[in-house]
Amino acid sequence: MSGNWKIGKTIYSFSIRERRGFTFVEVLVSTIILALVLAEMLASFAGGRLLSRRSRDRLIAQSFAREKLEELLSPGYTALISTPETEDVSFRINYANLEFVRRADARRYYRIEPIFYKGKECYKKVTVVMKWRFLTDVVHTESLSTLIYNPNYVP
Repeated sequence: MSGNWKIGKTIYSFSIRERRGFTFVEVLVSTIILALVLAEMLASFAGGRLLSRRSRDRLIAQSFAREKLEELLSPGYTALISTPETEDVSFRINYANLEFVRRADARRYYRIEPIFYKGKECYKKVTVVMKWRFLTDVVHTESLSTLIYNPNYVP
């Protein structure tokens, strides 16, 4: 169907042809746009999953560090003996079956150091450090520290 219309001094022409589908170019452009959108969505899901796993590992490491810190502090100030950074070998033995410990090659260390003021020991600093690997050879570290007051300290 085609025809001409005259409105005022301007002549408009039109034609309508029957269409039964999309042209190849239309299909190609829509496919490319869809592919780009899907690629971005998949990339964001993968990044979110990686971030979630990293956060979960940090939370687990903090939990193990907190557990050791409580274990060291429970006997009290006098039971704390100053030590350089020492690996907690019982950690690898007790938690060997946990997926985080096996997969991430997790290790737990602790250190107890005295703090002196005017030549007298007034505090002990207790630090627990968790170290683990995440997907690469990069070592991640999470540490917790606290000070415990010497009850016998007289300024």
